[in-house]
Amino acid sequence: MISKALNLKKFSCLTVFTLYLLAGCSTEEDKTEQSKTEQKVESTAESTHTVIHNEQTFTVENYEEEMRTFLMEARESPLEREALYREIVHKSLRNNKVGYSQLEYWLFAAPTNLGNFEKSLDKLNERKKEIDQAVEEALTDSAGLLPGEGKTVHILPALPEETLAMEAVNFVTGIVWSKEALFIFIDPRAPIDVIKHTVAHEYHHTIYMELAEDSSEDLLEYSIIEGKADSFAKLLYPDVEIPWTEPMTEDEKATVLPLFMDHRNSTDGEIITTFRNGDYAQGIPTWSTYKLGYEWVQDYLAKHSDLSVLEWTKLNQEEFLPVKE
Repeated sequence: MISKALNLKKFSCLTVFTLYLLAGCSTEEDKTEQSKTEQKVESTAESTHTVIHNEQTFTVENYEEEMRTFLMEARESPLEREALYREIVHKSLRNNKVGYSQLEYWLFAAPTNLGNFEKSLDKLNERKKEIDQAVEEALTDSAGLLPGEGKTVHILPALPEETLAMEAVNFVTGIVWSKEALFIFIDPRAPIDVIKHTVAHEYHHTIYMELAEDSSEDLLEYSIIEGKADSFAKLLYPDVEIPWTEPMTEDEKATVLPLFMDHRNSTDGEIITTFRNGDYAQGIPTWSTYKLGYEWVQDYLAKHSDLSVLEWTKLNQEEFLPVKE
């Protein structure tokens, strides 16, 4: 979802419904087995580690320790659950340069069922090594294809209360709040390849934000941004299947396309939400923004295969329209 239409200071991906967001440390490799690009991981703390790829640095933050502290204190003072979550978890996020206004967003809400939340943490902890490795590989894969500035990646557990929404997006979602920071929310059932795809998708958003000199913040830009991010992730992980890039039927497209073109320059958040979440009464399928954006970007790239990733990332959204006015 994009706050205030397409505010590029705070945008996210892979949304199903208005309130539901969709999309151990490794050791340094033996130098004799390294590729032409340098990659290493340095441990800085149990909950923090750094991934370095060439001259690009990624800090990966994990908040399990804070979540465990919250659980312990919330069980002792259940009526203070939300206040304790703000004090313990939100404070840690603020210490990692995530502004308080961002914490008011629903994704940072306190879990209501502490037992289910603890089980989720336990299951994620069992998979910590493979999840960390997947995140690290996705970051270095992405940086190798499209380098940029350093990033901080915040890894957080998906709330058990949102299990149906997470199931709809293959148990992983991500959001980007700035060109320096992205969040990945992981359900214990998340497939490793989908984690990588999501990290790559969000990473591309941060690079777009680095490069974007101006933003129209409209429906068309929103759709093309998502199409670019999914196209980037597809280059890296071509075998990963995600539902929001499956093409519309011809009948669906015949209904949606005229409506989309009528509103393509709209910056109205409700209109953008309608095309993203779907509207049965109007015949607009869920994920219409993603589906159209991905199709248009893919069609354009098929006709312009000589372009580098950097070149097509920088292109204006109007270039990707199938029929230019």
